[in-house]
Amino acid sequence: MIKLTFVFRRPKHIGNFEEHWANEFVPLVEQLPGLRRVSVSVVIGEPGGPSLFYKLHELYFSDRAALDAALASAQGVQAERLLKTFAAEITTLLFSEHFEEDVLVGSGV
Repeated sequence: MIKLTFVFRRPKHIGNFEEHWANEFVPLVEQLPGLRRVSVSVVIGEPGGPSLFYKLHELYFSDRAALDAALASAQGVQAERLLKTFAAEITTLLFSEHFEEDVLVGSGV
């Protein structure tokens, strides 16, 4: 699988960010063609204390072609434009190959 990760640094105005993210951005990206899975993590800190990072929003696709098609779709273009209006300065995008394995506690794996 291929994963697109939005890494959001802590916004100056969290309420404004959340309004746009939750009510506009999330519903739009959830309509991306080929989307297989979504994961959202809110950063609660780092080992040394507070973090500059606020949230990770991960979108999973079968392969790079599916991701590219999603980004080129009408929803992908609209999501990019929308993101620039409320979070351009605090967002980093990452493309990653994703591997996952369930480990049973006590299995020695």
